[in-house]
Amino acid sequence: MDLANDYDMVLLDCSPILGVSDPLVVSSIADATILVVRSGSTKKARCDRQSSC
Repeated sequence: MDLANDYDMVLLDCSPILGVSDPLVVSSIADATILVVRSGSTKKARCDRQSSC
């Protein structure tokens, strides 16, 4: 099923990237990803490492 043919935008909400491998699989087939972090709590270096995966 190719959802891109039927919809302008499809959002997939996944579990935290550090907990399981599902987000990595989904990100490999998605056009883009958004990494949501907790302000004042998540270190920038950790975000940099995750976005390079």
